This record gives sequence, structure tokens and C-alpha cells, in this order.
Amino acid sequence: MAKQALIQRELKRDKLVAKYAKVHADNKAISNDAKATEEQRAAAQECADDQRHDTAEARRDQHLDQGESFASG
Repeated sequence: MAKQALIQRELKRDKLVAKYAKVHADNKAISNDAKATEEQRAAAQECADDQRHDTAEARRDQHLDQGESFASG
């Protein structure tokens, strides 16, 4: 049963990443935009900080690197 729980957790992370992918991309684009004002950059960074850590694709990749990927078998 533990293996099934890990698979379900990974699937849940994948859904969260997909749900917030556009929000992360928008915040990153604003943060890296040279034409954006400091206030806009700060607001984008604050919004990114408020997001759950599990919603970031890099966070999901870290879990996969640690060997938690059981979905493939």
C-alpha cells in the first residue's frame, strides 16, 4: 500500500504543477523583465513567494531526483 500512496502523492504534485504553471511563468517573466518597474518586480516576487512550494516544477523535479518516482513501475 505504501507504494500506491507514493504514486498518488506524485500524481497530486503533477496536477498542482500543471494548475499553477501559467502563474509561475507570468511571475517569472515579470521578475526577469528589464522594462518592469521595481514595484512590479517586487509584486511578482511576492506573489511567487505566496504560492505553495509543491506548485513549482523544480520542486517536483527534486522529488523525482530523490527516487520517489514510482509511477513508471
